[in-house]
Amino acid sequence: MKQPELGRKVSEIRNLIGLTQDELSKNCQLSLRTIQRIESGIVNPRSYTLKIIGDKLDFNFYSVKRKSKRLSFLKDWRNFIINRVIQFFNLKTSTMKKLSVLSVTSGLLGFCLFLLMTSSEAKGVKDEKFTKTKSRGIIYLFPRGLSIYISNKKDTADLKFGNDLIQEYKNAIFLNGIYEGTVTQGDTIILDNGKIKFLSSNWSYISSNGKGITYQIPSNIFIKNVSIQNEIEKLFLSNDQNIFEDGNKIYLNGIYVGDAFSNDLVILENNKLKCVKRQKQ
Repeated sequence: MKQPELGRKVSEIRNLIGLTQDELSKNCQLSLRTIQRIESGIVNPRSYTLKIIGDKLDFNFYSVKRKSKRLSFLKDWRNFIINRVIQFFNLKTSTMKKLSVLSVTSGLLGFCLFLLMTSSEAKGVKDEKFTKTKSRGIIYLFPRGLSIYISNKKDTADLKFGNDLIQEYKNAIFLNGIYEGTVTQGDTIILDNGKIKFLSSNWSYISSNGKGITYQIPSNIFIKNVSIQNEIEKLFLSNDQNIFEDGNKIYLNGIYVGDAFSNDLVILENNKLKCVKRQKQ
């Protein structure tokens, strides 16, 4: 594997395992600058250096071939999930904590499936067929050759593609006046043959206490641990933030942010949390 693909792969596996560049450099007894230069594609590491990094990431960079990328991805996630489960059980968990481990493992498996489906959907979108534009953090793909008109009002974004009108109002998306779904910043909406398809930049976690509240979390952040006690559910995230669900009250890092009920969305975006009331379809 050559640069810059090698650097991207090192960064990808490091993030999957949940290590920072600084932690990886200390584990490998290499300088932080060396790790940064390898991941940025500036330098080609020596075979000895690459072997040290591979040993710490539990990944063989010498056996990677173009045809086996999908298998390598699945192996990375398998190792990642196993490592996380082992770490949780090393905490000498009580019964409630063991239930938390199962919740986290299910969430991670769902995340893995989400990434695979998103990747598959993305491959099905042919760039040459669409033109891309962006409005209020949402990416829109629409057929080439269509006229386009965009108007951003106080609460609503109107995007006219040919004869179709897409409107975004407080994270809700409407196509020609009909509600289609909910988006967050970074999501992609594809307009094709008068219909729209959503590609989310987040992954979803449904609260484990039966309330049916859906959390949307950026794809680069994972849940380290879940605790459920006396109807209080606590999510501990890899970015050192935590979300508490006490009854229907939602807290981020101990600060109340709003109420959420069954079918509502709680979205983590730009390190801030907001509750979105989902409309019934």
